[in-house]
Amino acid sequence: MAGPGFYLPALLAAERGRLAAQVASLPPGDADHPGWFIAWPLRPGDVADTLRVAGAVPMDARLFLLLPPAYDAPALTVPLSQRGTLRELVRQSDGVLALWTRSR
Repeated sequence: MAGPGFYLPALLAAERGRLAAQVASLPPGDADHPGWFIAWPLRPGDVADTLRVAGAVPMDARLFLLLPPAYDAPALTVPLSQRGTLRELVRQSDGVLALWTRSR
């Protein structure tokens, strides 16, 4: 899942074969306008969509989240943590890369 500012580069990398992953946008509507880079506040529907995507991740797969700092918030991280293990991999001033795996 890639948030604003990260979705378009991730999508292009996947389409060009440089990223071996399916890419989904957060919020989902950004997929219709992938050049938008404004991180609007997450809505409950955005979190619910992320939880649906996480729920479809097989036990042996991983869900990477590339998020702007505004989306690294309890509204998203707490529900994900309740459904699996959420681990921060990299934090920079412009974003956070996290890894989610399903709980057994």
